[in-house]
Amino acid sequence: MRIVSIIIVMLSVLQSLACANSFDCSDVELKLHVINSDSKSPQYELVFYRCGKKVARRIYNEGKTILSEGKIPDGQVVERYEDGSIKNIFIYKNGKKMGKF
Repeated sequence: MRIVSIIIVMLSVLQSLACANSFDCSDVELKLHVINSDSKSPQYELVFYRCGKKVARRIYNEGKTILSEGKIPDGQVVERYEDGSIKNIFIYKNGKKMGKF
């Protein structure tokens, strides 16, 4: 019985360490892609992910939305650099950025 208790404690410690080094799945991740940089007015795409699954996509041209798919979840949206460090944090409500960004 004592060995089982020790194993359970060790597993919970390992799980805690693994969670501390991973992204919070409740955060929404944002990736920006430039679609057409050669034109006078480049188009760009924003793709929103939650837990690795695409939940929304927006394509913009000259600051106007030309394509909208899915629903951007309310709350914190994190944009990261390639190395995983945070580039920007936005707050979205009803599909729009709120406050300073």
